[in-house]
Amino acid sequence: MYDIHSHLLVGIDDGPATIEDALLLAEAAVLEGVTHSIITPHQHNGMWQNDKATVLKKFDELQKALQDVNSLLKIRPSQEIQIQSYFMDEFNRGEYLSLDESGKYYLIEFPWHGYPDYSEPYLQNLIDQGITPVIAHPERQRAFSENLPRLEKLIEMGCIAQLTATSLVEPRHQRALEASRKMIERDLIHVVASDAHHIIERPHNLVKAYDEIDRLYGVDKLDQFRTNAQAIYQGNKVKI
Repeated sequence: MYDIHSHLLVGIDDGPATIEDALLLAEAAVLEGVTHSIITPHQHNGMWQNDKATVLKKFDELQKALQDVNSLLKIRPSQEIQIQSYFMDEFNRGEYLSLDESGKYYLIEFPWHGYPDYSEPYLQNLIDQGITPVIAHPERQRAFSENLPRLEKLIEMGCIAQLTATSLVEPRHQRALEASRKMIERDLIHVVASDAHHIIERPHNLVKAYDEIDRLYGVDKLDQFRTNAQAIYQGNKVKI
């Protein structure tokens, strides 16, 4: 199983605070059946600034710790990049990490309040360069959950969207749960990821989510989501 969105780096965002916590979260991923995980710390979300050099340094530390305990989890460094006015300038300077080694996919988070006017031109710029923006957890953001045509437009442009597993299985998050189902039913979701931060408070929940997808939408939709996660990791074309 491939997970394209997770927070395992120590002490640089709202993920694990200690290496022990990070190793527990990695072990939990393996127990879920995850074999490959893309590590995506927050960048430019208003609280955390994790530039490429910082991410790579912390990634190397985690990689060594996983090797020391003979973890079976294979990891790759990336970022969850919130789109800001300076996004294209930094992108063009090569300051961001892609989800895949070939630079075809980038994980893009929208601000939690509002929908910036520059968003669509910036995303179109990436698409024109042969890059596929992956929109992180739209079901959790009112800009999309209350305006599905807005997400539809981004998909029509050439973006794809990533659903957080917990959104499908946590009854306390009723708004995200309802939005998740509507988005899946309208073919606005292309991949599911854990967005895991903590083994208790924000766990992986991938197995539960995939079981729910199979129950509600059938094995074809389940296969699409699982295959697309692997395709993104490998830099291959996703199934729309």
